[in-house]
Amino acid sequence: MVVADFNDDGNADVVTANYNDDTLTLLLGDGKGHFAQAPGNPILPESSVLAIATGDFNGDGNPDLVVGGGGQAELLLGDGEGGFVTGTDISPPHLSVPADTLAVGDFNGDGKLDLYTSGSGFSYIYLGDGKGDFSQPVYSAALQGNLASVAVGDFNGDGRLDLASVDAQSGSVSVQIGNGLGGLKAGIQLGYLGEALSAGDFKGNGTSDLLTFSSVNRSLTWYWTGAGPLGFNYAWSPVADIPTFVVTADFNGDGKLDWAGVNPDLGTVSVYLGDGTGAFSPAPGSPYPVGGTPFALAAGDFNNDGKMDLAIDTGTNVVLLLNGNAYANGPLPFVSAAVNAASNLSEALPVSSYATLYGSNLAASQGDSSVAVVMKDTSGKQVPATILYAGSSQVNILVPNGLALGAGSLTVSNTLGTSVPFPMIIGNVAPGLFTVDTAGKIPAAQVVTVAADGTQTFQSVATCAGGTCTLVPIVLNSADQTYLVLYGTGIRGRDSLGEVRVMFGGDPEPVSYAGPQGGYPGLDQVNVLIPSNLAGSKQVNVTLTIETNPYLTSNEVQVLLQ
Repeated sequence: MVVADFNDDGNADVVTANYNDDTLTLLLGDGKGHFAQAPGNPILPESSVLAIATGDFNGDGNPDLVVGGGGQAELLLGDGEGGFVTGTDISPPHLSVPADTLAVGDFNGDGKLDLYTSGSGFSYIYLGDGKGDFSQPVYSAALQGNLASVAVGDFNGDGRLDLASVDAQSGSVSVQIGNGLGGLKAGIQLGYLGEALSAGDFKGNGTSDLLTFSSVNRSLTWYWTGAGPLGFNYAWSPVADIPTFVVTADFNGDGKLDWAGVNPDLGTVSVYLGDGTGAFSPAPGSPYPVGGTPFALAAGDFNNDGKMDLAIDTGTNVVLLLNGNAYANGPLPFVSAAVNAASNLSEALPVSSYATLYGSNLAASQGDSSVAVVMKDTSGKQVPATILYAGSSQVNILVPNGLALGAGSLTVSNTLGTSVPFPMIIGNVAPGLFTVDTAGKIPAAQVVTVAADGTQTFQSVATCAGGTCTLVPIVLNSADQTYLVLYGTGIRGRDSLGEVRVMFGGDPEPVSYAGPQGGYPGLDQVNVLIPSNLAGSKQVNVTLTIETNPYLTSNEVQVLLQ
C-alpha cells in the first residue's frame, strides 16, 4: 500500500496491491477524507503482485509505481492524471527469484532513485538513470532465506544509504552498510526474534534508527547508532499490541517520530507516541478497531488539515483513521518535498543554489516573517537558509554555503512549531534550467547575435502575454555567431568548464561559460554557441549535461530555430 498524489490535484491518493488476483487499485482522494476508484481500475500489471513501491523514476514530476513478483519487477510510469503506462521490465539474473521485497532509495548518491529487490536468498540493486531505466543489477549479498521486512536509512551516519532487514525464518535482524556506489557490504547481525521492521530518526540527530517487534516475547527493540561492539546501541521494552506491519510519522505534532502498526488477528491498529529517547506510549484510544484482517497501512494527510492520518487495507476495504489530536498552537509545518527550484526535480541540493520546499502549514500566513529553514549536513552542522518566499504550501530558499556533501536533513519552523526533519542530499551540482511557461518547456533565456563587424543584437526566446508564452523563432545566419544564454541553478559547482555540454536534440555542444550570473546569489548562467547547421530545424529540445560519473542532466526545454 502506497500514498502519493497520482492525479496532481494536490490531494493524497492510495494504491493497494491485491495479490489474490495480481491487480492494483488506485483510490483518488478528494482532500476531505473521501476516496473513489479511479477510471480504468483495476490496474493490470504484467508481473505478479507481491510487493509495491512508489517514486518518480523518470523525472517528470509524477509519481510512478514499481510492482514486484513472479521473477521480475515492473515499472509503471504515472501520467499525472491517475493513469499509468508500462515502463521498464526489471528481471533479476536468477529468473526463479521472485521480487517479493522492494525498497526505493538513492543508493549511489547521484540524486536519482534506485531500486532494491529481494527474494529466495538473493538481493539486487538496480541503479536508476532518472529517465525511467535501470542499469544491470548489483548483487548485494546472499541472504539465508526470504525477508519478512526491509527498511532503508543511513544507520551509521556516513551519509550513504544502508539497508536493514529481518529474515522471515530465523527472525535475524541485520544491517547491510552501503558503499555509496550502489552496493551493500556484508550484513551486521544485530539480534534475533525480529518480525515487523521500521526505520526513522527517532532521536532527531540526523541518523536513522530501527524498530523491530517480536511476538515471541511481546517486545519492541530500538536500535540506534552507538559505540557498542557492532556500532549500535539498543533498548528493549514490552509492547502489548504486536504489529505485523509498521509505519512511522509524527502523529501528535510534537516533533518526535511515532509508529503505527496493524494486528491482523485482532483487526486493530495500534499507535504509539515516541518521546525522542526510545520510550513509546499508546496514543489515547489505541488500539483502534478497523475490522477485517488488516495487513497493510500507510500514513498521509488525507483531509488536508496538516495532521498525519492512516489508511488501512483490511483485505476487502480501505479504512481511514483521521487524526483528531489537537496541536498546541495549530497544525505543525510539514515538508513533503525539497526540489531544484528550476527543474522542480527531487535531486541533490547544491550549496548556493535555489530550492523549493513543498508541504503544508509551512507559513502561518503568506509572507510570514517567522519562517526559518535550517539545513543539517552529515557532520551534524546546522546552517540557516535564506528565505526568498514563504507561503503555506511552498517556501523558496537559497541553499547556504558551509554544508558538507552527503546526506542531511532540513526543518521548517514558524510560529506554529517545527517540522519533522526532512531527509535531503547536499551535492556539488544538480543542473536545472528556469522556465517561463506553466508547462515548464520554454526557457528563461535570451539570444545574443554577434555580426561579422562585432555588432551585438539581443532577443528573448519567447513572448509572454496574459499568462501565455510563445516561442520566438531564432534566425540562424552562417555569417553571424548566435549564442543561447540560459539561466538556471545548481550548475556552478562543476569541476571544469569542459564537463558542461548543451544538447541540441541529441547533439552535444561545448559551452563558452557556465557559472554564477552575478546579479543574484543562486542564479547561474550558461552561454553556448548555436551551431549554424541547425538552421531550419524548427522546434528543438535542449538540455544541459554535466559529464560527471554518472552524467547529470537538467530538465528539458525547447527553442524554435529557423
